[in-house]
Amino acid sequence: MIRRCLTDRRAGALIETVIVTPVLVLLLLALFDLGNLIQQKIWLEQAVRAGGITALGQPENQTTIDAAVVAASWSGVTATAVATCGDGTCTSAAPLPIFVTINASAAFSALILPITTISATYVEQVH
Repeated sequence: MIRRCLTDRRAGALIETVIVTPVLVLLLLALFDLGNLIQQKIWLEQAVRAGGITALGQPENQTTIDAAVVAASWSGVTATAVATCGDGTCTSAAPLPIFVTINASAAFSALILPITTISATYVEQVH
């Protein structure tokens, strides 16, 4: 019986198909996950840039910056904005450059890839 299956070309093609099909399906699912990951990462980076535009007008209002990031993205995105001076110490004696760093993260549900969150960071010098 086994010898007949090994010499029959139709049985050989069936065995090859059974072996190759799951591998191809897994590769296609991973490719779909990768495309979805790249798309959502780009959307999140655009939302963080929208927060950066808001920071140009209101660098001290971190709640407004966070709200701008969330409004420009989808539900479930968390954002934090932190304003820092150029050397880390803010004094009123000398006007230092002020940098606003915006971090955002969102949950990512993949089919195959072991990635659970995506994140984006944007740094803007406002003064």
